[in-house]
Amino acid sequence: MLINDKINFNFSILVPNKLKTAMNLITIAIKKYKLFLLFCLVSFITNGQNLLTNGDFETGGNGTGFSINGTGYNLITAPFLGNTSGGDYAFTTNPFPMNTTSFTASGDHTTGAGNMMVIDGNGTGGNQRFWRAGNTGNGVCGLTVGETYTFSYWIQSVYQASILGATPAIIDYQFTNANAITLVSGNATAPLPGAGWQKVTYSFVATNACVFIELWNTNTDLAGNDFAVDDFDFRLALDLNVTSTNLTCLGANDGSITAVATGGFLSYTYSLNNGTTTITNSSGIFPNLPTGTYTVSVTDSSLPTPITVSQSGIVISNPPVLTATIDGVEPLCFNSSALLTITGTPNSVVTISSDNASLPNPFTVIIGASGVATYESAAIIATT
Repeated sequence: MLINDKINFNFSILVPNKLKTAMNLITIAIKKYKLFLLFCLVSFITNGQNLLTNGDFETGGNGTGFSINGTGYNLITAPFLGNTSGGDYAFTTNPFPMNTTSFTASGDHTTGAGNMMVIDGNGTGGNQRFWRAGNTGNGVCGLTVGETYTFSYWIQSVYQASILGATPAIIDYQFTNANAITLVSGNATAPLPGAGWQKVTYSFVATNACVFIELWNTNTDLAGNDFAVDDFDFRLALDLNVTSTNLTCLGANDGSITAVATGGFLSYTYSLNNGTTTITNSSGIFPNLPTGTYTVSVTDSSLPTPITVSQSGIVISNPPVLTATIDGVEPLCFNSSALLTITGTPNSVVTISSDNASLPNPFTVIIGASGVATYESAAIIATT
């Protein structure tokens, strides 16, 4: 994309002995090339991708995306007998048929009609694992060391509130090859009966390409302590990368900000705020901006509460003011060299035209990364 910006100005050189320059007018046209780079995040991890398999229990049980290896757990299958013992579990659409005396009726979290994992509280001590990430508990691999990820699941209590002395499950965890483990939402204690599904979310930083996650219920009381889990999820945490482009010419109002979100839950909503006005879109591209200081935010579609990440202090400014000076050896004589110094936008091309037939017309000078360019020629001459 080529953008032409032109700044016109007149100047003359005053030299002693009443000498005048033959170069009376220079028009400088800045041709500034903008190169828009397409940044590709090269990774097998796609935005909004759950890195777990079978997190909703729709494609299998133990050994399909997760592993149960705790002592005291016993798989039961439909048709159910209407009663359960501590440690019995099933993948079912409704807890009630498993235990018609003690369990409540409810649907799964995903659709209300799909599978969930329902567990009658296990009385065996020793932190018996009821869920481990990976088919054999081998974790989730292919991660980027140093990246922040989130792990979440949904939980509800399924025991009847009328049970005397009933207590809810308390879910503890172990992350291996991770640090900065933080409870972001929810609670380790399952919600009380009738409170519905609760989402529990942890964030952490991977310290290895493979991270292992294991869950267990620390409550071994057989009164109550019955729960269901569903919709396990493991993904990159929501993040935001922002690039900006300054104005190409004084007062042009053609600055731009581009925001690219990664991780989190699709879809994204971007917003741009300058302190007084907020603009939102789904692309993250904000063109035609004037100078100012901006804040960019992205909000994902995480449930029950979307996550928002922001970057502030993004400054859009005018380009450097274009200046030109001519320096020569005094007194300036016929065919003596003079040095033209141009200061302006770094890495731009300046086209110079003149009414002096002795000069190439037009000719170009490249302003380097320093923002300064020079041109020396005997064609910049003086006349009496």
